[in-house]
Amino acid sequence: MPDPSIKHLRAFLAVVDERSVPRAAERLGTLPNTLATRIRVLEQAVGQKLLERHMPPGRKEVGCAKPTEAGLAFLPKAIEAVRVWDTLLDPPSDIHETDHILAASLLEIALTVLRQDLSEDRRQEIYALLES
Repeated sequence: MPDPSIKHLRAFLAVVDERSVPRAAERLGTLPNTLATRIRVLEQAVGQKLLERHMPPGRKEVGCAKPTEAGLAFLPKAIEAVRVWDTLLDPPSDIHETDHILAASLLEIALTVLRQDLSEDRRQEIYALLES
């Protein structure tokens, strides 16, 4: 199973925002099947179902998607990871290269936490380091 990337997080956020896989796929300029695959990869990495999908009879092209409880808990983490990623790619104004390395490291930590590879104790240690 491939590790999730920023595309997977953007797919999740778009589906939550649009409440529909087809509409989110259209917004992101991709196919609904591609978007659904990205969501499945993300759910497998997180180990929980993030979205509840409903297909009304005879209206498969519309469908409906909403976050599960796990999806709601995951949402702020996904938003923050995308925000950090987008900030990382902003052109530097007076930021030094070491600041970019630090930002990349923080993004990697955020993505690791999203993958839930860390124990709760280790996450708390990282949060404490970030706050100091």
